[in-house]
Amino acid sequence: MDALGQDAGSGVELPRGDLASILYEAGRADAEYVFNDSIRALDQEDRGVDVTFERAAPRRFDLVVGADGLHSRVRRLVFGAERDHIRYLGLYVATLPLDAPPTTNTRSSPTTPPAGPSSSTPHPAKRWPR
Repeated sequence: MDALGQDAGSGVELPRGDLASILYEAGRADAEYVFNDSIRALDQEDRGVDVTFERAAPRRFDLVVGADGLHSRVRRLVFGAERDHIRYLGLYVATLPLDAPPTTNTRSSPTTPPAGPSSSTPHPAKRWPR
């Protein structure tokens, strides 16, 4: 059992902001992060990726990681239109914040609403004292 009383093999859920902070802190000494800008174009070649930004001057990178959300412009630039890659799998998923620490009674619960199968996954909205 983990600190939340859940099975250790049940997986880990991290709020997006927490994951972003973890990755940023782990890589900020060795990687360049570009904030408050958007990628307009990507051109991959053998020696790197040429990136054209909305505001900043273009430059070359060894690796580009697009962390620009669900309907990612970076993903669209690399793989094409989102509509060409969407495959409905008959399932909807939603997450929701909790006002208190999760307990063994707040696990994912598959349901079958009128629209079809879905799953609600509660997750902590903030850190609580232990």
